[in-house]
Amino acid sequence: MTSAVQLNLSDQWRANGRLEVSRGETEDTLLASSGVAYKVDQRWTLLARQAFFRSERPPEPGLQIHSRVQLGSAWRTEDRDALFLAESVREPVEGGSRDSDVISIQVGQEAGDQLRFSTRLAARQSRENTLGLSRRSRAALVGARASWQLDPKWNVALQTMVLSGANTRSLGLGIEAGYRFADNLWLVVGYNFMEARDPVLAADDYSR
Repeated sequence: MTSAVQLNLSDQWRANGRLEVSRGETEDTLLASSGVAYKVDQRWTLLARQAFFRSERPPEPGLQIHSRVQLGSAWRTEDRDALFLAESVREPVEGGSRDSDVISIQVGQEAGDQLRFSTRLAARQSRENTLGLSRRSRAALVGARASWQLDPKWNVALQTMVLSGANTRSLGLGIEAGYRFADNLWLVVGYNFMEARDPVLAADDYSR
């Protein structure tokens, strides 16, 4: 069962919500998400979003819970944009769970009609509780991306990042090519030469 709602309350306020419930022979799941945006002026928008996912596999005690809460703001001009986010993330790991607090900033710059540069800075602090033991960890990420619009249909991009943790450092490097079939419909293929691995900071990046 799935239900969703999107509300344009005014020129300044927008909100959305989604609920999905699935019951099967081997697994029951529930996904609930919602978000709200408030446009302060032509440049600034305030953002809030949450997502909750619950999975259970009866009759065994196989309950898993994922949750994410995000608060932030977006800034945009004709050729520049920025996104500031503070996040709280909970996810299951083997034998327990991990809670992470994340802050990040992403800045983009248009360089003409075909070229775009963006950078991302992020840091996290995590608390992991597994098998009755507690462990803390920290990590920071610096990333950069260049994207070329070859023509109205084709796009290519190069992305790199450096991930630093406790006594570790890894480098990510990847390329991708995209083809636009229609408005808001892209097919993207990428290849990673090197991977920067982090379950929270690099989880959504192609060069992970």
